[in-house]
Amino acid sequence: MAQAVTPLTRDPQLEALKLPPEQVAYVGDDLRLDVEGAQKAGLKGIWMNRSGTTVPPELAHIRP
Repeated sequence: MAQAVTPLTRDPQLEALKLPPEQVAYVGDDLRLDVEGAQKAGLKGIWMNRSGTTVPPELAHIRP
């Protein structure tokens, strides 16, 4: 099972990129775990919607 991105406090991968979180994108196929998790961590969350699914009403607050 995939793990969501957690809030960033001195994340070594972002430090290696030498970029602030708002300039980094996280791509995933799970709207809640990947996109919402990335957004909560300050990253740009990109939804890889392979099936062409519409955003369910209960997840409408997430803007992929």
